[in-house]
Amino acid sequence: MDTMTRIVDDRVFLLGLDQHYRGGMKLFEARVLFNCAKAVAGRLGVGEANVPLEGYYAEAEIPELPKYFRLMRALQDVTEARGAATQSMPELKRILEITGSAMYGRAQYERNGERMLLPTGRDAFSEALRGLLPADCNVPALTGRARDAALEHDDISLVGLAARAGDPVVLAALRESVVLYAEKILLLSGGLKYRYEWRVDPELARSANRFIEIYNRLVAGPNAALPAGARAGTSFEWCASQPIPQAEARHAPHFYGCAEDNEILGRCVHIATRHDTRENYHWAVRGASGGRGLEVDDFWSGELWTTARYRSEKRPGGTLRRGGGGIGNLEIV
Repeated sequence: MDTMTRIVDDRVFLLGLDQHYRGGMKLFEARVLFNCAKAVAGRLGVGEANVPLEGYYAEAEIPELPKYFRLMRALQDVTEARGAATQSMPELKRILEITGSAMYGRAQYERNGERMLLPTGRDAFSEALRGLLPADCNVPALTGRARDAALEHDDISLVGLAARAGDPVVLAALRESVVLYAEKILLLSGGLKYRYEWRVDPELARSANRFIEIYNRLVAGPNAALPAGARAGTSFEWCASQPIPQAEARHAPHFYGCAEDNEILGRCVHIATRHDTRENYHWAVRGASGGRGLEVDDFWSGELWTTARYRSEKRPGGTLRRGGGGIGNLEIV
C-alpha cells in the first residue's frame, strides 16, 4: 500500500482550527445566541440593523445567521445606560459570556466616549492598527505589528493565534471568521495510507490549547446538549457539535481534514475606516500571480466589501484597483 505524507504545519493547523470553530459557531449562533439576541432586542425595542452581511453570515442556507448578525450589529450600538433594563436577563449574560471571552481578545466596552452594552474584542489585528496612519497600512507592516501585539498581550484569540504564526493569508482568513465580534483539492485514488507530520510551533500549540479550552466550554458543550432535531440537517458542518481536540501530534489528521474543508479563497474582511474620508480598509485572500499559492490583497474603498461581494465581483484571482492613501486617522472597527 502506498503511503502519502500529510504535513500539519502552522498554516494547516490554524486553518483546521478555524474550520472547526466556524462549524460550531454557526450551530451555536443559530440555535442558542440568536434566541438570546432576539430576547434582548425585544426588551429594548431594537430591530435589525440595515447593514451588509459580512463573513459567513451571508450563507442563506441557515436563515437565522443573517438575522442574528443584523440584530447583534444593532445591539452593538446600544449604550449601557440605554440597555439598563436588560442587565438581569440571562440571555444577555449568555451573550456577554461569549463576546467578552478571550476567544476574541480583550473585551472593550468603551466606544466613542460611551460605555456600551456589548463589548467588541480587541485582538492582535485591531491592536496593530491602533496609532497607524492610512499611508502606513500594508500587509508586511500589519502582519509584523500584529505578531508583536499578540505576544505582548498574550492574545490567544483566533486572530491572535494567526498573528503569532506571522502568516498574512491565515490572518486575513481567520479575521473574517470573527468579523461580528472583532473591534471593527486533489482527488486521490483508493488504496492510500497516510502518514502525518506535526510541524506546529510548540508555543503556538500551547496558546491554541487555551483558546480550545474556552471554545469547548462555552460553545462545544452547549452545542452537544442541544436536542438532536436542532443539530439535524445538512446546513451545519459535521464538527458543529463536537469539541475541538487538543493541539497535539496525535490529532494531526483532524486538523488536516478540517483544513482541507476550509474554503478561504476570496475571504474579505473590513478592518478599519479612515476618520477623515470614511474610506474603508480591507484585507482579502486571493490567488497569487502565476498560480503560486495565496496572497493578501489589501485595498481601500469608499464602500464596504464583503466576502460574497469580493468573490462575485472581483474573483479571488483578480485584481482590485487601489485607492486611499494620504494622511488621516484610523477608526478601529
